Amino acid sequence: MIARTDAVAVEGSERAIERAAHYREAGADMLFVEAPKARNDLARIVAALGESTGQSLPLMANMVEGGKTPPLSAAELEAIGFALVIFPGGIVRALGRMASEYYASLAANGTTEPYRARMLDFDGLNALIGTPEMLALGKRYETPVLTADGETDGRKTDAHK
Repeated sequence: MIARTDAVAVEGSERAIERAAHYREAGADMLFVEAPKARNDLARIVAALGESTGQSLPLMANMVEGGKTPPLSAAELEAIGFALVIFPGGIVRALGRMASEYYASLAANGTTEPYRARMLDFDGLNALIGTPEMLALGKRYETPVLTADGETDGRKTDAHK
């Protein structure tokens, strides 16, 4: 169980840390204090809830681009004392921007050609998602279709149906 407390938004960081300590006492496996607003707030969370307290639980940090917590790298957060950092929704924001740029280019040019250098081609996409490997794996389950006279007619069927 991850104990999450949003108290910082309403009651301030000290109350959020106090609530997280209660979750620790209740048996949480990991603690997450929502939206610390400064690097020293992150350090205070670790000082109050981390290894130096003798009641250590892993602490989680949440890095949201444009969020309330200052953006720090995973290495910086680990150095402060966090065991886990998440970057939720980052890929969606990156893809959203790319989609906006792609559609603007398509609308302006009527073709994808000006954008092609930033795209995977058909083979590149298939390689990325593992299509050749999936097809090879599927072939392991094929068996020939036999005609009434015991000959194969060139078709294949799934052997596990």
